Formats: sequence, C-alpha cells, structure tokens
Amino acid sequence: MAHEVFTDAWAQAWCEKINQNQNYKESAGGREWPLILKMSGKSGTAIEEDRFVFVDLKNGTCLSGRVATKADIENTPYIVTADAGTWKQILGGDMDMMTGILWGKIRLEKGELGEITKHVSAAKQLVISAAKVDTRFPENI
Repeated sequence: MAHEVFTDAWAQAWCEKINQNQNYKESAGGREWPLILKMSGKSGTAIEEDRFVFVDLKNGTCLSGRVATKADIENTPYIVTADAGTWKQILGGDMDMMTGILWGKIRLEKGELGEITKHVSAAKQLVISAAKVDTRFPENI
C-alpha cells in the first residue's frame, strides 16, 4: 500500500527500509545521525505547509521514523530541505541527492555540509531506502 509522502506512515516505512538495507548498515558504522527531511510547502499548491519527517539513526540502525515534532526540529543536527517536485524526482530515481545539492535544488537547512560529505555513502543509502518506500504524492506534483 502506498503511503503519502512525508507522513507518519511514510516515515515508519522509510525506517523499515533503512533497517533492511545492509549497505546502509555497513556505510553508517557506529555513527549516531538523527536526521530530518523537510518538504517545503507553497501556498496554492498540493502541499501548502512544510512537512518534516524524522529518523533516529544509530549504529547503522533506524530506531524510529515519524513526523518530526517541534522538539525534533529544534534538536536534530541535520535538516535537509527541498520542494515537493524535487523530492518526487529524488524518490523516483530521476535525480541524485548530490546532484540536487550542486544544482541548489536541495539544501542543508541545518548542520555541517562538511560533516555530511564525509558520509556520502551512508547518505546515498538513506535515499535509496527512501526510494524503496511505496510512495504516493498528491496530484499536480
């Protein structure tokens, strides 16, 4: 069953896909890396308000996935932001995360880019895991 993108059910399914990804386990090592993905909303579009999903990552395992709380947004060291169309391209395999960053379509809203670039393989595996979630986007995206 398809989950609407960046909802609680979607975040839980993403967490499950992360835990099934052996390449992520190997590339993440002993890192503790809580992360939020943000989908920027835009008035008058299918997604009018920002959506945030949080994954609690530790030692190559996803401990939980959910819609981010206000406390998560304040305390999580990394927030990666893009608009709905860009997330659709990434999750559909039409855009690589690093290409999106280079093109300015994806930005690191919070956190140190230098630290993330040290762990590109783990970040790539997170995206691969997200792309495996049966995802539904609202119409007109």
